[in-house]
Amino acid sequence: MADDQKAHGLWESMSDPQYRAESLSEINTGIAFQIRALREKRGLTQTQLAELMGGNTTQSTIFSLENPNYGKYTLATLKKLARVFDVGLIVRFAPVSELIDWLSNL
Repeated sequence: MADDQKAHGLWESMSDPQYRAESLSEINTGIAFQIRALREKRGLTQTQLAELMGGNTTQSTIFSLENPNYGKYTLATLKKLARVFDVGLIVRFAPVSELIDWLSNL
């Protein structure tokens, strides 16, 4: 029942365009935490991950990517991370109802 109430509250909040825009920051938080969790699960330091990504990637770049307030992820960077971590990357536009489900389970 608590999950239903949470989803109902999100539905009401999502009717406000400003709230919808602000909720996108949750996506940044989710990405940052996933990057850090994947890095730590593989026993890598930020420097080691930067080296695996190649190019001009530095430890400070990884530090920024793991910061939930950063929010300037590029698709190219996310694809490099997916390659390094050997995981899939899903980027798609979805109905607000799916966003609500995702946010309520974050």
